[in-house]
Amino acid sequence: MLFSALRQRHVIPELMDEPGLDESLHGAALAGLQRINRASHAARIIAQPLAEMARDCGLKNLTLLDVACGGGDVPVAVAKLLQAQGLHVELSLMDRSPTALELAAKAAKQAGVRARTTQGSAPDGLPPGQFDAITCSLFMHHLQRPEVIETLAHMRQRAQRMIVISDLRRSAMGWALAWAGCRVLSRSAIVHHDGTASVRAAWTKTELAEMAREAGMHATTDESELRVTACWPWRMLLVWQRRGPVEGEGRRD
Repeated sequence: MLFSALRQRHVIPELMDEPGLDESLHGAALAGLQRINRASHAARIIAQPLAEMARDCGLKNLTLLDVACGGGDVPVAVAKLLQAQGLHVELSLMDRSPTALELAAKAAKQAGVRARTTQGSAPDGLPPGQFDAITCSLFMHHLQRPEVIETLAHMRQRAQRMIVISDLRRSAMGWALAWAGCRVLSRSAIVHHDGTASVRAAWTKTELAEMAREAGMHATTDESELRVTACWPWRMLLVWQRRGPVEGEGRRD
């Protein structure tokens, strides 16, 4: 019954997206999400392709934008992992929630990561300018198909080298893991509700790859490469890499 219901995407409003959500409840939910992200090794999984790209390109400095950063735990941890490998990371954190941005700025400061925050929302509220890489975690399932395509297109316009996106995969096993994991790792009723609601609203690997191609992220060409792969725990990782020289590359490193 559940497997059949999950064949089609079904969007259920998530409590953490409610306008005017009490700050203390929002903070508790973000704290629960941080524990889930740690258990999911989200930062390590996202950091790996970035580190490989930086090594292959011989980079010493990396400008990194994280879209819909939430409490900032994942992008800050990604920056820490990259810095441990000798990269200087200039981190930009974007979210529509002032509460989330405040927590993200605090997380970056406590971790010793220099970061700037900017308030904005996808698809058309991404900050202007160019970044070496753009990351995003657990956000695409909040958007409708046209919004995903537009958001990916805006990311592609701003990412000079790479885009890395981590999100849930819609499946019965993913739903079961979300139901159990959210209750083990958080007492927040918001997390309990939103965890399984997120899986119901999630995309499949095939769906995400199709939307990426519609956004201009070609699979394997001389200009770019696109990969959408499964990763722990019942998530998926989109990695898009631009090929060829970057404008001003000789002056930046």
